[in-house]
Amino acid sequence: MQADIPAIWGAVPTLPNSGAEQKYRAWLALSLHANMPCLTKSADLKFAPERFLPGVQAIIMCALPLPVAAHPPAPPGVPSGLVALYARGRDYHRAVGALLRRIIRTLRARYPEAIFRPFCDTLPLSERTYAMQAGLGRPARSGLLANGLYGTHFVLGGLLTTLPFAEAAGDAHSLLDSKPPHICAHCRVCADACPGRSLSTAPDGSCMLDVSRCLAWLSIENKDVIPIQNWVLFGERIFGCDICQDVCPYNAPQLGGSGGIHHALFDSDHAPGAYLPLAEILAIRDDTAFAQRFSGTALMRAKRRGLVRNAIIVTANGRHTSLMSLISDLQRDPDPVIAETARLAASLLRQ
Repeated sequence: MQADIPAIWGAVPTLPNSGAEQKYRAWLALSLHANMPCLTKSADLKFAPERFLPGVQAIIMCALPLPVAAHPPAPPGVPSGLVALYARGRDYHRAVGALLRRIIRTLRARYPEAIFRPFCDTLPLSERTYAMQAGLGRPARSGLLANGLYGTHFVLGGLLTTLPFAEAAGDAHSLLDSKPPHICAHCRVCADACPGRSLSTAPDGSCMLDVSRCLAWLSIENKDVIPIQNWVLFGERIFGCDICQDVCPYNAPQLGGSGGIHHALFDSDHAPGAYLPLAEILAIRDDTAFAQRFSGTALMRAKRRGLVRNAIIVTANGRHTSLMSLISDLQRDPDPVIAETARLAASLLRQ
């Protein structure tokens, strides 16, 4: 791995994953997936890499650390919304894609007859399962993977390959030994801190996530009007949520973590940073202006509807009456979700 990219990797042979598949189907049967079609339609493909690369023999999984710094304070005197850590720079799918292309170039030079297929949320494979099997981390109670080098502050990507690997290999072999083996066994700080109480414990002791209660889903994937009783869950968060990671002992400085790491793969001229001025978001009037501002970042996932809706909610939560004129204008927005959210916020701000 090149020195300027502090990624770690491991490989795992494409053996049957019947246990992991049964666990996934049991989770679906509990209807905890917020009725997301992508999670049900792909159930038969989650653990079937051979469907995507004939002759596949192994999966190489990579963990790319996020640029992590101390949690910054909100800009004084500027009503702002907090952006989740992973979305503060370039879209991580693009960053991981750039890393995977570098790896493929290196491997093809050494193994010219091998075939590689990269993926980072582009195939419905269970990336977390294969990353765990490849030695990149243990499942934390939050449902995220955690390791001794980066805590939970990393994103995943992988390569399907016709190269054979007999066992996990690479830079990941010692990561799991650098943390207490059962750090989550008697710890519930993430579950207790979750604003939506989305985390519970399965009978086997593993994490169960109720997607519909998770603020990351609510603020990004859900494009509908948010019931006003759920606005309090947002606090100042305009896109995504890091609360389960903020409180996780895996990310405590004394236990390691990835504080201070930075690499150019996440640099972007459109980077939102940690905080976005609410007035800037409320003033975005169409999809073209939204794309011009946030092209190449993860915020595109929410679309204008989602991000402006969230900005309205955060404005109401913070009682930012100085933005009332923008809220009033948005009551006439052609998008019905934005208009209705603005109407509800205006009512609250007038109280």
